[in-house]
Amino acid sequence: MEITETLNSSGCAVSLWHSDRDQLETMVDYSRDYPDEVDQAGSLYELDEFPKSRYVLETGQTAVIQHDDLGEEDSELALMNESEMFTLVISPLIAKDQVIGIVELYEEVKPRIFSTEEINLVESLSSQAAISIRNSKLYEEAQHEISVRKKAEKELKKLLKEIKESHEELSTLYKISSIINESISMEALLPGVLKA
Repeated sequence: MEITETLNSSGCAVSLWHSDRDQLETMVDYSRDYPDEVDQAGSLYELDEFPKSRYVLETGQTAVIQHDDLGEEDSELALMNESEMFTLVISPLIAKDQVIGIVELYEEVKPRIFSTEEINLVESLSSQAAISIRNSKLYEEAQHEISVRKKAEKELKKLLKEIKESHEELSTLYKISSIINESISMEALLPGVLKA
């Protein structure tokens, strides 16, 4: 991924926030050093287990965790140790002033202190990614809406055809009914006219 290459880091993950379910969903996870040991797209994580990620999502502020931070929550440090991460930068994905997920940039080789300029670059690239993700979602929604409208239009045309056919059948039945009524009326009137 571009952010990994640009900042010469070990890897990066992008996750979307499902605030209604209080979960993060991994969209992509990339590791230069261990490409086979990444999360699968679609993996879900409960935010209750990751308070620093929740903090980033709720505040929109970037956070940095070092593997030996004493003040951090056990669950996030345990994940870092399990994944052999030394440094984790969590940056919000913000589009239209709304946090939609996070970008996690990590170091697996050795601890790293990211400079202010590097953090600013992470945030800038995260913003660009957020805009791309939002535009992609809007495009998908528009395509879905077009599909739904085309289906509704097709159903409407089918219904109009059925109504037209029904109208033609009713019109034919009305004509037959009129002819029968005229013949019944003539037969009923004919004896009375003959008696007169």
